[in-house]
Parts: sequence; structure tokens; C-alpha cells
Amino acid sequence: MNIVAPLNFDDAFCRRLLESMNEGVSLATGDGVIVYANPAEDRLYGYGPGGLVGRRLGDQHAGSPEESARLLGEIAAVLKGVGEWRGERRNRRADGAEFVTRARITQVEMDGRPHWLCVQEDVTARRSQDAALKESEGRLALAASAARVGIWDWDLETGEMVYSDRARAIYGVPPSQQISRESIAAITHRQDQARTRAQTDRALDPAVREKVVYEYRIVRPDGEVRWVRAHGVAIFAEGAGGPKAVRYVGTLEDVTEQKRIEKELRRSRRRLTLAIDAGRMAVWTIDSETEEFLRTPELNRVLGFPEDARPTLEDIRERYAPGELARIQSQVQAALKRGDSFFETEFRYVWPNGEQRWLLLRAEVSFSAKGAPLAVIGVVIDITERKEAEERLKLLAREVDHRANNLLTVVQATVALTRAPDAAALKEILTGRISALAHAHQLLSQARWEGADLRRMVEEELRPFQLGEGSRVRLEGPPVALRPQAAQSVAMALHELATNAAKYGALSRPEGAVEVSWTGGGAHQPLTLVWTERGGPRVTRPAGRGLGMTVVERAVGGALQGSARFDWRPEGLVCEISINTTASGVLASSGED
Repeated sequence: MNIVAPLNFDDAFCRRLLESMNEGVSLATGDGVIVYANPAEDRLYGYGPGGLVGRRLGDQHAGSPEESARLLGEIAAVLKGVGEWRGERRNRRADGAEFVTRARITQVEMDGRPHWLCVQEDVTARRSQDAALKESEGRLALAASAARVGIWDWDLETGEMVYSDRARAIYGVPPSQQISRESIAAITHRQDQARTRAQTDRALDPAVREKVVYEYRIVRPDGEVRWVRAHGVAIFAEGAGGPKAVRYVGTLEDVTEQKRIEKELRRSRRRLTLAIDAGRMAVWTIDSETEEFLRTPELNRVLGFPEDARPTLEDIRERYAPGELARIQSQVQAALKRGDSFFETEFRYVWPNGEQRWLLLRAEVSFSAKGAPLAVIGVVIDITERKEAEERLKLLAREVDHRANNLLTVVQATVALTRAPDAAALKEILTGRISALAHAHQLLSQARWEGADLRRMVEEELRPFQLGEGSRVRLEGPPVALRPQAAQSVAMALHELATNAAKYGALSRPEGAVEVSWTGGGAHQPLTLVWTERGGPRVTRPAGRGLGMTVVERAVGGALQGSARFDWRPEGLVCEISINTTASGVLASSGED
């Protein structure tokens, strides 16, 4: 048995021990005067050997005298209570440079008096590194948060998995739930589990070290299926048997919305392709600089070329009907001058076999940042059948107009000759109403059934009541063209108002007058027509609801979605008719804005 004798720590040995330490050691009296400092302590503060002896503890503090006194007071209070103070403090070297030390100060008794024994080390560099690391982690967390990207870290040696709050939110996992490879596999969609596991194995294989981004589906605890995109990088360390994966870190991103948009885009492209094929449209594009001409196979059919032909731009331009190419080029230049990038026109084209066709051209020009044309893309549609149908319809419409006028004339004559106990009243009412329809029908015929002018309609309806005095009727309003259904309904309402005025109102006296005004009539503005009478007999509100009021209300209601409001003023009736122009079949093209 070996017996080890205790070491004799004499002053010389203790001094050599202190001088060999890397930490700074100093001893100060209770009133703060330094009586000993080892070489490491002198170097720490930038002094030569013994340079700190005789100085006070507060002299090296980097703060103000008040801060130094407060720190010494704090240390003294702690030493008095527990006998030891630990902490960090800012110091100043002999050259004025500041640095930070981590210190441990203990109160000891020497020669019967209290002393402070201080052991400290410079942690300035470590503090800078910690701050830089913290700042870097903060930037990473901020960037990940802004990009809505989750971060995960898998320690392969311990099996511990750390997921950021965003990564947990993507998976639908609460913060308190522990995460493992098994739990992640359970969340992964069953059809994607084998693929993601194989991807992970390739990433962790030292011979492969795959770093590809991969996407897969997950089934969250609430049953919702989401798409995620993962990007992992394995970290390898050298071991006894060669390199080995020790960590697997990466990012996680929810791409469900992106997947939905991509799917919808694919569907949209398929629908567009089907629409182009169904509409028998030929799509083409021309590079403005190189004049490279690309087109779909349908273009040969539309232009009358054989299916396997490769006509050039010059071959196509030669077949425009006389004057058409120059007209189209002029229209294009005018559109570009206006700043329009979209262009549409119809033109005549002669097939190689001599047959003349009607084509519809729609094109759009793309421009560079400097405004120079880059390319033109467009479609061409054969509208020959439509143009021929339009001509047939015009002929048919003229025939229908002729027959309808004849029919209305016959009906009017028949009603006029009808005999009944109240034949006079019946004849007057029915004749007037049918005449109003005939007037509207005549106006529509003259406009090729595209619409009747409202002003002319009012003039025609009130002309019989003017008695040769134009001042009796005053009209005011913007140009408005009504479609057939609306024109007939408005004509019926005007006839009822004019008839009532001639019997009981302003037009029953020579001094009476009627003012008809209208406003609106745009595609997004209601058409408001106001009938105002003055100078007639004193008006009182009728006790009951007459047939004329009912006819007016029904004429502007229904499909026109309109209304009529009657104001029985003493000086004359005021009727306000409002028609919803957003309803189908109200305005003709000339009245739209």
C-alpha cells in the first residue's frame, strides 16, 4: 500500500501556481486597494508586472464613477450576505480599450482583516460570438417567419427531433407533442410514405448524400390533406468506420395553395385547348424583329391550304381580297397610335381554289420596356357561314316587317269595324293601343330591328295632339336606342299617357302642354322618363285604380324590371317611369356606353 504524503503549500509554491494560471487573480483590501495581482491579471488590464498593485478596484471599471461606486456597493452587500459574488462587468485597459470579464469575488480573512479575492477571465470575444450567433439566429427566424417556412433539426445520434413553431403549425402538431420519425411517418399520406422514406435514406447515405427538394402530402390530425415541400441536408462526421450522418436539418413549406393554382392552371389550359379546337380557331404568333411565324395546324384549314403545306407570310398576304390588306394595316397603325394593344377586324380572303371567305382576326401586340413591338399573337376564325346567315336574316327581317305591318293593319281595321253595346269606347281603346304598337314596329323596321330611337317614338306618339302648335309638346333627353321588346312596351305606356291627357288632362285644352324628359340610358344607368302636364283642368287624385294606370305599370314592368310612379298634382299629372337598363333586351347598341 502506497501512502501519499500531503503537499506542503508554502508561499513560493502558491506564488508559482498563481503565476502559471491563465485567469487573472487579484487580492484587494476591504477598502478596495489592490495588494496583489498575478501576471495574467496585469496583462488583462494592459499593465506590466506589478502595475495593478496599489490601485483601487473601481479605477479599472469602464463606467462612470457613480456606476463604479454602485457596483462596488453591490459586491460588498453580496459578500456580506453569502460570501461570494459572481457576474460580468465592463472594464477599461490601460490604453482605454473596453472589455468584459466574468468574475468570481470571494471574501477571505488575512492578518485578521477582510480581503477580496477576485478570479476573472476575458469573455469579450465570446460575448461577441454569442451576440453574432443570436443575431444570425434572429435573422434566420425572421426570414423563415416572413417566408412562412418551418425549420426542423433531427439529431441522428440521440434521435431527438426539434421542429420550429411554423413547422409544427404546418403539420398541425401542438407545441407540447413530442415529434419522432414514427410520428412524422404517421402524418405522411399513406401513398407517399415509401417515397419520402426512400428520399431520407438517400440523403443520409454517405455514398449518395442527395439534397433534392421533394414534395409530398400529409394528413393533419383534423383530417385535412395538405401538400408540403421539404428540403433536407445531412451533416456527416468522420467515425471509425468512415463518414456517418449525425444530423439531418432542413426546411418545410406548405405549398397546398400553389398546388391548387397549378392544378387549376392545367385545367384552364386544357379548357382553352378544347375551346380553341371546338371553336375551330387558328392561333398564330409573329416575332416583330425576326418575323418568325408560328401557327397551329388549324391555320391551313382556315386559309384553304393543304394540311401538309407550309405557307409563308408572303403566301398568306397574297390571298387577301383586293384592298383588305391595306385596310387592315391602316387599322392596326391607328390602334397602335391610340395606344391600343388589342385589335379586331373582319375581312375577305380568297382561298387558293378561288373561293372567297370571310375571316375574323383578333390580335394583340406585346411591347418592350421602351415601347417597341416585340411580338404579335392572334387568332383567325372562319365566319363565312355567320356572314351568310346575317344576310339571310336581313332579307327575312324585311319580309317579316312587311307581313307584320300588313297584319297590324288588318287587326286595326277589324277592331274598328267591330260592333258591340259599347263599340265606341272599345274601338277607341283598342285602336289606339294597336296603333302604338304599329308605330313602334315601323320604327324598328327602319332600324333593321336593331332598336328604335326614343325621341322619334315620343314625337310620333304625340304628333296627333299638337294641333299644329309645336309649343304644346316639349321633349328633352339624350339619344337612347331601345331594343324591340323595350320599344313596344314604352310605346304602349306613352300611348296610355297621351290618351289620358287628351281626354282628361293638359291635351284636352288648347292652352295645355306636355313636357317629356328622360335621363340616363347608359349600360349602367337606369333610364328615367318623366311625363309632366300643365295648363289643363285642375287635377284630383282618382278614387280608384284606372285601367290606364294598370296598362302603364304592366308595360314597363316584367322583363324590363321597371316601375311607374304617378303624382296627381293640381296643375297637372306627373308620371315618372324608371327602367332597369341592366336587364336583358332593353338597350340597343347605339345606346350603350
